[in-house]
Amino acid sequence: PVYLILNQIKLTNTRLGILLPGLVGAFSIFLFRQFMSNIPNSVIESARIEGAGEWYIFWHLVVPMSRPVIAVQGILTFIGGWNSFLWPLIIANNQKYYTLSVGLQLLQGQHTSDYGIQMAGSSFMVIPIIIIFLIFQKYILQGFSVQSEK
Repeated sequence: PVYLILNQIKLTNTRLGILLPGLVGAFSIFLFRQFMSNIPNSVIESARIEGAGEWYIFWHLVVPMSRPVIAVQGILTFIGGWNSFLWPLIIANNQKYYTLSVGLQLLQGQHTSDYGIQMAGSSFMVIPIIIIFLIFQKYILQGFSVQSEK
């Protein structure tokens, strides 16, 4: 169904067509819901008593408190998109839109394989994920170990 929808709105064989379906998923909705349910009601109620509106509460209280879960979801979405194999292979007809996973598969020949090139490509594919992890390690650990005081 996703392919048919993207085909109707002319997003096949585009970068946006590759990226769009991976941005929202059931896991991310569940992760945000669980995190938001742990935000203390006393903080929100005290902001309401002080006269803050719902948008103010959301943008100035909830979003800053949600930075760890936003970072975790961003990292997980990046890793999922970076490692994506089947969706770019289906949605893209042009090789310039393929991900590195698809490109590594194209390096494998029918009868012979150059394992040196495949291993170099695999190493190149892992380096950005390691860099992202090292940069955002603090947020990842905070996002997975959030505890509330209800």
